[in-house]
Amino acid sequence: MHSLPARDREALLRVGTPRNYVAGQSPILEGDRTTFALAILDGWAVVLTTTQRGRRMIFAIRGPGDIVGELSAIDGQPRSTTVSALSPLRTILMPGDRFRSFLDTHPATSAALMSHFSHRLRESDLDRRALASSTVLQRLARLLLELVEHVGTPTPQGTLVDLPLAQYDLAASIGSTREAMAKALRVLRERGIVHTHARRVLILHPDLLDVLAGD
Repeated sequence: MHSLPARDREALLRVGTPRNYVAGQSPILEGDRTTFALAILDGWAVVLTTTQRGRRMIFAIRGPGDIVGELSAIDGQPRSTTVSALSPLRTILMPGDRFRSFLDTHPATSAALMSHFSHRLRESDLDRRALASSTVLQRLARLLLELVEHVGTPTPQGTLVDLPLAQYDLAASIGSTREAMAKALRVLRERGIVHTHARRVLILHPDLLDVLAGD
C-alpha cells in the first residue's frame, strides 16, 4: 500500500475490520478456500510453502504496508501459499467480495495495486531462477541486502536488521539447508562483513555483500 495516496489507502482499509494474530499463527493456509486479503499494519509475516518432503520454503517476508492473500481474494482460487506470523501481527481483514468491489470502483487504486502485485510476481520468478543458478552464499548476501533496504536501521556501527528470523527461517528464505546457510553466515562473520547476535544481524559492509551477491 506504500504507493497509494493517503486518501486511497485509508479508503481501502475501511473495507475491512481489524484482526490481530499472535506469533506463530497462520492466518492463511496453503490449500484453504478462504478469499480474504490482509493489510498488515504492524508486525512481520512470512509467505511460505511446504514441499512434498516436508521442507519449508519461504518466498517472501511481509511487513507494515504490505497486503497478503490478494490472489485468492481476486480470483477465488485455493490458497497457493501459507502466511505465518513471525511476530504479533496487527492487520485489517478485507473480505474478498468487498476487496474486489473496491478495486472495481477505484480504477486508479486498482491499477496501482495491480502494478505492485505484478512486480512481486516478477520478483518471485527471478528468485526461482536465482535458486537454480547461484550459491548459498550469493543467495544469503542478496537476502541480507534486501532486508537492509526494507527493514534496516542505521546505527553508528552499521545497519541493523532486527527481525524474529531463526536460522531455519533464513535457510528457508534462500532455498537452503540450515547447515549450508549457517556455513555461509559463518563465512560472512569471519570476513567481518556481518555480526550476529540473538536473531539480529548487523551489516558492517554492505558494499562487500553487494560484491558477493553478484559473484
